[in-house]
Amino acid sequence: MQDICREFHVNKQWLTTGEGSMFLSPNDEDLNEQIERIMAGENEFHKSMFRMLANFDDEDLIALERLVKKLAQAKE
Repeated sequence: MQDICREFHVNKQWLTTGEGSMFLSPNDEDLNEQIERIMAGENEFHKSMFRMLANFDDEDLIALERLVKKLAQAKE
């Protein structure tokens, strides 16, 4: 499945669930490649972060967004 998605620029989510766009934009492809590289790597913390984010619902993502914005403001 990954080979099909990579070769034909097909969105894996669309292929498996029918959700989202059928094809990926070039930016999405780069992002998917980076995620695949991280998930294939040995850093368990990095992999667990992606697993955790994948399980967040909308409310969790909104809360995380607020936190990140506050951290960015504090850094300025």
